[in-house]
Amino acid sequence: MKMLLKIIAVLLVLVIVAAIILPMVIDPNDYREEIAAVVKEQTGRELKIAGDISLTVFPWLGAELGVVELANAPGFKPAVFARTEKVAVRVKLMPLLKKRVEMDTVTIHGLQLNLARDAKGRSNWDDLVAKGGEAKTDKVAPAGQSEPPALAALAIGGVDLSNASIHWDDAQAGQRYQINKLALSTGALGGSDPVDLELSFALEGAIAGQVEASGRLQLDAGKLALSGFGLKVQLAGEGLGGGSVEAQLNADLLLDQVKQQLALNGLKVEVTKLHMAELSGALSFSGSLQGDLEKQRFSAPGLALSGALEGKALPAGKVELQFGADVTADLGAQTLGIEKLALQIAGLNLDGGVQVSKLLDGPRYKGKLHAAPFSPRELLARLGQEAPETADPKVLGMAELEASLSGSTDAVQLASLRVRLDDTTLKGTASVQHFAKPAIRFQLDADALDADRYLPPESAASAQTVASPGAAAAGGATELPLEALRALDVDGKITLGKLTVRKLKLQNISLAIKGRDGLIGVTPAAQLYQGSYKGNIGLDARGKQPKLRLDEKLSGVQIGPLLDDLQDGKGKLTGTTNLQARLSATGADPEAAKKTLGGDVRFSLSDGAVKGVNVARLIREAQAKLQGRSLPADSEPLQTDFAALDGTVQIDKGIATNRDLLVKSPLLRVEGSGTVDLPQEQLNYGIKTTLVATSKGQGGKELANLSGVPIPIRITGSFADPKYGVDMNALMNAKAKAVVSQQKAKVQEKVQEKLQKSLGDKAGGLLKGLFR
Repeated sequence: MKMLLKIIAVLLVLVIVAAIILPMVIDPNDYREEIAAVVKEQTGRELKIAGDISLTVFPWLGAELGVVELANAPGFKPAVFARTEKVAVRVKLMPLLKKRVEMDTVTIHGLQLNLARDAKGRSNWDDLVAKGGEAKTDKVAPAGQSEPPALAALAIGGVDLSNASIHWDDAQAGQRYQINKLALSTGALGGSDPVDLELSFALEGAIAGQVEASGRLQLDAGKLALSGFGLKVQLAGEGLGGGSVEAQLNADLLLDQVKQQLALNGLKVEVTKLHMAELSGALSFSGSLQGDLEKQRFSAPGLALSGALEGKALPAGKVELQFGADVTADLGAQTLGIEKLALQIAGLNLDGGVQVSKLLDGPRYKGKLHAAPFSPRELLARLGQEAPETADPKVLGMAELEASLSGSTDAVQLASLRVRLDDTTLKGTASVQHFAKPAIRFQLDADALDADRYLPPESAASAQTVASPGAAAAGGATELPLEALRALDVDGKITLGKLTVRKLKLQNISLAIKGRDGLIGVTPAAQLYQGSYKGNIGLDARGKQPKLRLDEKLSGVQIGPLLDDLQDGKGKLTGTTNLQARLSATGADPEAAKKTLGGDVRFSLSDGAVKGVNVARLIREAQAKLQGRSLPADSEPLQTDFAALDGTVQIDKGIATNRDLLVKSPLLRVEGSGTVDLPQEQLNYGIKTTLVATSKGQGGKELANLSGVPIPIRITGSFADPKYGVDMNALMNAKAKAVVSQQKAKVQEKVQEKLQKSLGDKAGGLLKGLFR
């Protein structure tokens, strides 16, 4: 035993002596070429060792290198891939005998790493990765031999990385970044005690600034804890839209590798300064995260975001917002849940929840959204927008919205949609497919809407008028948005119980619209004034100039109340109206459409009157003038009654022509013809009025001597100010012809009577034929 102890002591002395003598006898700098050759063989790259190499054996087995350079991959610049000023690695010799690795602080000073990717997507480290993979594959244990035993323990005295830089040049993406002054320092790693960790670097490129991080790292029995972690960033540059940001993150991280559990507690992100794209402000985010890494399930209850933003990019120049939600995720099942969603922005309160499926393979979502009652008028004011001027200043005072929504990244569907605006409630469904080229579908129903309350006040509307209605129309003419109409893909229907617009009252309104590839069809229908309206409107926007087609029909409508409501009680026509129009026009604005308008109109009115003109009185006034006298004032209504009014209109290039107007009344029979210039809104119309011999109404008895005489009336002027008058010259000619005819008839009658007495009935009949 004594001999054995002596032998061990001698061997130990020899090892110690060798550890001291070997570095003095062997100079590792003599093997630079061999080392470079091995690197060349393994990587295919040149290794240049410019600095000294020093070795230690006992008690630390280690090496320290000076300047070392590794060449870049072929085709990449600069010539150096990696360069270090100093690298030092030391391992305690004796613990290695127990399969324990105890390292001293790993020192790396002056590291320069140039990473790059060319335009074809090839990086300058691909060859190193490939070589490493081949080497690992080639090293297979011989048959009958097992793999080397694992290390019993690993301890590192720390990491000292200083004055490092990393350059990234991506020719494929056109990006270039540079990290300078990179520094990383840690305490001893591998024990169970917490270790201080500090990291800092400067970033240059499209985004430039300073980044600093610190915390206490603890590794113990498969657990990693990073407590008191803090991250500070100060960044600016073109990559941030020419803006800048200052932010700080704090959190505690716990990772249990044995149980595969993750916890991120006390997470708080403070964006203290934000300047980006004319936007500035501050934001605060807080929350926590728990996760099961094995099952890939995570939950983040109580996430909260708040802040205030200012800038020209915001409608009001300033917006305050708050956001909160409970979030869960199951990456294995590809689901995401957002519950207790609450968003407050500019005084608008939204709540709801969303469930997402197929999170990674094409997300689809469904949920509910509710906007609590709010005032649209006040919301616009908070957003810096002026509310439209309305006839009723109380409108836009209350709104509310709720809907069930579902969809994907390229579609959205709204079901159980309910929108309330003031006294109107809208319900239905709506969807949009393919956001790049939207396909819109909807079915909507509203109870009642008084649109007049939302229109501009009459004073504001009248202030916009000009000298003539035609000029006003031309000034307000707006071209159709042809590109938008050509891209429109829509199919839907809107129904409305009651509608008041421009004082017109309609019930049971429906409006169906269908359009695709520039062909648009609109089918409106409504009940109004004891009658009905049906329409079929088509628009072809495929060509350079849009083509409009209208097929309109009014049935049994009481035109009097309609015109009275439309014209503030100044309607000039009454009666039961039937109208059918088939029209077409070409043009992108109303004026162009008027000038190209063409088609046919058929109309009829029964049991009505034309207000504003008493044709019987006009005729009596004309008769009085012929007799050289004047009529006394009377209390007759200023209107012309009729039993029936029928006619057709042919329209060509905006000129409407009527040749068959026929009006039948107790006093008159009226025939009319003439033209109406729609673009210029001018009238040129003539009426021939014939008194009915047996008439007793509207002054018929006083006009008996004009019975059968056609009385011409001319209507001229503009739509806004039509002029009525009797054509006196034509009337006198007609009267003269009537007198001659009457005298001729009297002479004929007298001659016939005398001849009959003297010659008999047969000769009288022959003479009667001569007078014809």
